[in-house]
Amino acid sequence: MDFMKGMAAVWLARWLVPADSTWLVWFEVFAPLAAILGHNYSIFLAERNENGQLRLRGGAGGATAVGGAAGLWWPSMFIVVPVGLLVLFGIGYASVATMSIAVVATIIFIILALSGASPWAYVLYGILAEVLLIIALRPNIIRLMNGTERLVGWRARRHKV
Repeated sequence: MDFMKGMAAVWLARWLVPADSTWLVWFEVFAPLAAILGHNYSIFLAERNENGQLRLRGGAGGATAVGGAAGLWWPSMFIVVPVGLLVLFGIGYASVATMSIAVVATIIFIILALSGASPWAYVLYGILAEVLLIIALRPNIIRLMNGTERLVGWRARRHKV
């Protein structure tokens, strides 16, 4: 469902904004970014902390970012998902795999823009999606630097033995 959230945001932007509009590409870029933000800071998961301050909780936005990339150029999911899984199972950290998603999407959109197959604004999507993922994964990045991040995948099994 998180994947579809990102993809549907692009589709909705394309449906709402006329195809001949010069603004369409910007709506295509910012709609999935808004979906990632809404996923990471959901009003449906709002809570109050011990000081009574409102806090919006959510996920890291990785699947939503993949959906956004797929909404912009659907074949990207056939590159982003396998690379993300390879990073997840090969390196062993879900947070690193999540951050790799937007990096790979950015590389794809740079290649497409260089070849004239997509607008350069899609590269901005990849960069800003990476920024949002890094912000959401700050605690994980701290654990990575401290060496306390939880391993998953093949490496986790190897370390249990």
